[in-house]
Amino acid sequence: MAVTDNDFAKRVDELISWLRKNGAKFPKVTLSRYADEGRDLRASEPIKADEEILYIPRKCIIEVQQGKECKIGRAVKAEAKGWVSGHTYLAIRMLTERDLGDKSFFAPWFGVLPSNYQKQGMPQYWTDEQKAEIAYTKTLAKTNAVVAAIKEMWERISQVKAVQQAGWTLEDFAWARYTVLTRTFGVEIGKREATVMVPLADMANHEFDRPSRWKYDDKKSGFVVKVVRDLETGVNLTDTYGSKGNDSFLPFYGFCLERNEFNQGRFVLPVSHINGSTCRSIDCH
Repeated sequence: MAVTDNDFAKRVDELISWLRKNGAKFPKVTLSRYADEGRDLRASEPIKADEEILYIPRKCIIEVQQGKECKIGRAVKAEAKGWVSGHTYLAIRMLTERDLGDKSFFAPWFGVLPSNYQKQGMPQYWTDEQKAEIAYTKTLAKTNAVVAAIKEMWERISQVKAVQQAGWTLEDFAWARYTVLTRTFGVEIGKREATVMVPLADMANHEFDRPSRWKYDDKKSGFVVKVVRDLETGVNLTDTYGSKGNDSFLPFYGFCLERNEFNQGRFVLPVSHINGSTCRSIDCH
C-alpha cells in the first residue's frame, strides 16, 4: 500500500524527533518526498559556504561490524561456507532491526526508507520486454551481475540455521541488499576503513557538482556534512554517487542522467585483412 503524503510527513517528523533526541544536528535541512519512493534533502533557509549542515552521532549509524556482531551475523560468520560480503552483513543487521518493528532503535529511520525497489526503477525488476531495450549493453550485464551476487550470497547464508529460524526469504534479503547498495558511505573511523549507513544523510540525491562534502569526524564521534558554497533556501542538498556513466547509475541506483559526461559506448567494427576478417573494439566517450 502506498504511503500518503500525510503519513510520510508524520514519519519524517518521527525521524527528525528521533535524530534530535539522540544528538543529531541539522537546523537548516529538511527531508521531502517527490514520488512514492523518491526522497531528497533541501535547504530550509540560506546556508553559508563552509557551514556544517548535518551531524549524525555514531550511535545512529549502522556499520558492517555491527552486522558481524549481532546474533545472526555471528552465526553466519561461524557457519557460512565461503566468503560473506560486508554488504551482506549490513543487510543482516538491517533485517534484524526490521524484525524488531517499533521496538527497534532505528524504527523511525526504517519508516522513511523505500519499501519497493521496483517502484524506484531498479532494472533488476524490469520485465523481459523492458530488459530487451538494453540488450547487449554493459547496463544489462551489470544489472544481471547484481542479481547474481545477491542470489549467491543468499544461497550461502540461507544454509545457516539462525537465518532459517529468522524466516527470511530471498525477497527480504534482496530488499535489504538494495537498501544497502543505494545508501552506504565509505569512511574512516579511528584510522580504520568502514562502510556505514547514515540516516538522513542517505537521502541526498546525486549531482556531479554537489555542494556538500562529508566525512566521519573522530573528535565529534559522528558523521558530518559541510557545504562548499553559499546556498539559497530550497536548494537540493545533493551528494555525488561517483564519476559513473548511466550504465552504472541505472543498475546500482535506479536512475539515469539525461546528460552524463561519463557515458561510454563501445562499437565492434569488422576490419578486413588479406587472411580474413577480424574485429576491432572502439571506445567512444
